[in-house]
Amino acid sequence: MENPDGDTVVTLLAKRFDNCPDVYNFAQTDTDGDGIGDACDSNPLVYNPADDEDGDGVPNSTDNCPTRYNPNQENFNTDSVGDACAQATDPDGDLFNTASITRDNCPDTYNPDQQDTNADGIGDLCEDLPDLAIADSTANTLQIVIQCPPGQCPQGNWEPQTPLPVGIQPTAVTAVDLNGDGIKDLVVANTGSDTLSVFLGNGDGTFLSDPAFDVPVLPGPRTLQGGFFSRDAVLDFEEVTTLSPSLNTPVLAVNVISERADIDGSGRVNGRDLAFWARGFGFSRKDAGYPGSRDADINLDGKIDGLDLVFITTQFGKSVPRPAP
Repeated sequence: MENPDGDTVVTLLAKRFDNCPDVYNFAQTDTDGDGIGDACDSNPLVYNPADDEDGDGVPNSTDNCPTRYNPNQENFNTDSVGDACAQATDPDGDLFNTASITRDNCPDTYNPDQQDTNADGIGDLCEDLPDLAIADSTANTLQIVIQCPPGQCPQGNWEPQTPLPVGIQPTAVTAVDLNGDGIKDLVVANTGSDTLSVFLGNGDGTFLSDPAFDVPVLPGPRTLQGGFFSRDAVLDFEEVTTLSPSLNTPVLAVNVISERADIDGSGRVNGRDLAFWARGFGFSRKDAGYPGSRDADINLDGKIDGLDLVFITTQFGKSVPRPAP
């Protein structure tokens, strides 16, 4: 039986349910216990393993669908139910389907709990609905619109979230994983204020806004593109490039996460920042001590670890200009 993700839930598993799928038998009586309902059993009182109820040349005891003619015993997923009986239908109308079908709701991803919060048949780990981020240059906000599975949102398939404040005249948005946690973050080009606004994704349609991420760039940024543009011997995080029309040149903005290495906001990455990281080392979001040390989680991936130390050491001794409040 196929189980490519190794989570003990096979991709498709059928189990015979109606013991007489083509004859109405609501009681499902099976006097001789041979798996064939009395309504279909030519010898219902005495079990005989040599009986061949469907006449296909395969005895009932080894027939993978003993009530339907299937001499070739086709069984594409190699479970205990032949293809001839592997239908979740009720042709005889007795309220018993021919077979009960169990499917792995996320067949290529390990999910033994088969969690499916919105009950749409797709496991949560495979639920990947794209959302929208819209720059509103009039209101100077970023509008996030979450896509919902059909019937799950009261306002339809799209549900607007509370707008996020950005700089002046936002004109472009790009989604890029800035901190390497596998979750897309958002970067907004604010043409009117010559800045980039950065929002780190939480993975649930919400974003962390931090003024420390609002970074100055060259005049009038308009278009944005995320990706790997420079080669760093230590870090390999995505960066952002933007076009400055007044200079008629693309501008590469270094990964803005590194600015958080100045934990105490002194304007320089130094020993105090290293000491603050050390006090929080090992904490994660589930720990009571995490909130008090959260600033040491420089890449905001939910844990204070060696990656945060790398940010500090690579920026150590450097001046980090803080954005104006």
